[in-house]
Amino acid sequence: MTLNVRIFKLVGGLVCLSTTAILLTVWLTTTEHLRSQVSKDLEVSQSVVEQVFESRKGLLFSSADVLTADFGFKQAVATNDRPTMESALVNHSQRISSDLMAVLSLEGETLASSSNALSVGQQFPITGLISQTLRDGGAIATLTLGNSIYQIILLTVDVPNPIAIAIVGFEVDAQLIDELKAITKLQITMASDGMGSPVVISSLPEEQLEEAVSASDMRIFEIAPLFFDSEAYVSRSFYMADGSGEVSNVRITLSEQLGFWFSSFNRLLIEITMIAVLSIGLALILGLVFSRNLSRPLANLANLAKRISIGDYRAGQYIEAKSREINELAHALFGMQKDIQEREAEIQYQAKHDLTTHLYNRYEISEILTAKLTRSEHFQAISFKMIGFREVNNAFGYDCGDACLNSLAERIRGLGGNAARLNGSEILWIPERSPDQNQLLALKESLETPHVLEDIEIKLQIAVGLVSLPDDAEDTESLFRHLSIAVEQAQQNASLLQSYQKGMEQDYLKRLAILRELEEALNNDNGELDMFYQPKLDLHTGKVSKVEALIRWNNKTLGFVPPDLFIPIAEKAGSISEITQWVFRRVVRDLKQWEEQGLAMTAAINLSVHDVTHAPLMASVDALLREANIPASRVEFEITESDLMEEPGKAIAQLTRLRESGFSLAIDDFGTGYSSLSYLKTMPVSELKIDKSFVLKLDQDENDQTIVKTIIDLAQRFQLKVVAEGVENPAALNMLKLWGCDWIQGYHISKPMRSDLLIDWLAEHEQHSWTEDTV
Repeated sequence: MTLNVRIFKLVGGLVCLSTTAILLTVWLTTTEHLRSQVSKDLEVSQSVVEQVFESRKGLLFSSADVLTADFGFKQAVATNDRPTMESALVNHSQRISSDLMAVLSLEGETLASSSNALSVGQQFPITGLISQTLRDGGAIATLTLGNSIYQIILLTVDVPNPIAIAIVGFEVDAQLIDELKAITKLQITMASDGMGSPVVISSLPEEQLEEAVSASDMRIFEIAPLFFDSEAYVSRSFYMADGSGEVSNVRITLSEQLGFWFSSFNRLLIEITMIAVLSIGLALILGLVFSRNLSRPLANLANLAKRISIGDYRAGQYIEAKSREINELAHALFGMQKDIQEREAEIQYQAKHDLTTHLYNRYEISEILTAKLTRSEHFQAISFKMIGFREVNNAFGYDCGDACLNSLAERIRGLGGNAARLNGSEILWIPERSPDQNQLLALKESLETPHVLEDIEIKLQIAVGLVSLPDDAEDTESLFRHLSIAVEQAQQNASLLQSYQKGMEQDYLKRLAILRELEEALNNDNGELDMFYQPKLDLHTGKVSKVEALIRWNNKTLGFVPPDLFIPIAEKAGSISEITQWVFRRVVRDLKQWEEQGLAMTAAINLSVHDVTHAPLMASVDALLREANIPASRVEFEITESDLMEEPGKAIAQLTRLRESGFSLAIDDFGTGYSSLSYLKTMPVSELKIDKSFVLKLDQDENDQTIVKTIIDLAQRFQLKVVAEGVENPAALNMLKLWGCDWIQGYHISKPMRSDLLIDWLAEHEQHSWTEDTV
């Protein structure tokens, strides 16, 4: 249902309801008023009628008094002169226009009469009036005499005592009834039970007489507001009082049809109804106009909202409404349309662009690449990755890092084509024309030009990966994967440039498989990972009191995976700490078991620089040792020299804390680094471990002999112990012992073995001479 219809129905319904309520109220109020008016009119009319008859009483009394005071009349009565009495009655009757004049004896017998209503000798019918007249000197009554109704007065004829009674009366006839009707505006009916048939005098037609007389004024309280008979009569009846105090047999009935009173009510009702109909019509018209004036601009606004919802921001024509609120809503909606349009443009831009470099983002460049691949275009996708970007952020802050990235993005944007930022420091470029190898190297060199930022010159190397389409990839997913493989491989090349070659993905997938299986082995501890221990021989005592803990992994799918393969993968994936944590738990468990079997052994654990700088990991080692009640001196950490040189400051600080906690520290693979000597004096280590590459052919290579002797001499000068690994024969052992090496390990002593075999091996080789040519 539309708003227009709703408003129309609301206005129309309210007007109709209010009008109906008004009509009903008027009807009820008027009906109640009519009831009161009818009752009042009947009451007033009764008083008027009674007053009329009362005024006639005065006239009767004057006439009777004149008659009874006449001397001749008194003489005629005293002498019982009938002719004289009748003559006097006739003359007097003519003077006052009376209808009845008579003389009664004191006993009520008619002595003389001017009317046939009382004949001479007839006894007066109401003896009570005779008694009242003799007692009071007079009486007035309305009664029926013959076939007529009279209002009479009775006076005694005194000479000076009463000798007779004079009667003067007026007949109640149709003329009087009409006069009373004219005065009261009601129908008048007088009825009496006479000596014969009842006497009835009425202003009503004979056919309505019975209904009117039988009606009662109680009917007015039965008038219903919606149902009444306008032809029905309402009547009030009362009896004229007799002078004797008795109820007269003359009854007066005042009556009228309800329509007499309801005529004015009907006119009022018709007028109100007409006004109500006109009001309803006018209200409906005004409601229709109002609803249209309201709904039309709202409909325009609704259409505008629909256009906005589907992204159509063309400004629509708006018709000003007469309502300030609607106009304000319209202005707000147009303002909202503008704001939404601007925000949508901003969102669309943000959805397609990287907010730091303002290049395309990965999503948008994927759409561009998909379109090119769909059209089978031949093109190149080249990835530039900034090497050392994290170090720039750490050294100069992220704002400086973002500035370097923006500077590189501007340079690439200036090359033309399409460019997008793929991740933190990697930007993808799709050139308009594919460069050859020499052009790409020249481009790489130009992009590596130092970035000058606020007087700071920052030079970054860039690794470049290249994928040729559609030869090297069929879709964007494989394109990004191959490009990532090429860039990763480029970082390992001296030229920092690598084109994707077939077979690279297999190596990549193998690394993913290794990582996935390794995570499974760590999470479930399914027995694939195990710890092996290689004994270290003390050349001064000839005893084995130290071992190096070495992790081994036999996977059910991949088979044996050497540590030098899965450890670097774990370091790059960020899961090396989980491996180290697992190693800690196993080594501490094995140390505890050896101690329970009477073997006090020190275990060396290899750590990466990530482990060293990972404070929570080191805290967990302390907790494990305290739980097993094993002193920190029973654990030795070996840190690779090249790892230490990545972040020497941070590494030295953490190693110092470990040394202060009681752990022994050794530099592993010493001699393979390029700057360790400058930090050797500050390193909190207790041992140097000579890399096996210098020991394997120690008895054959003089250069190796010189290096090893130099390292041993250097360690002795810094008061450090020396461990040589990779001892394969007695000759190397004897040379190292001769030069002052402290510890050795290698296959000449023993291969790495499981924990449960170490005790048996120690017992078997306790008295063994290691200078013999046996393993």
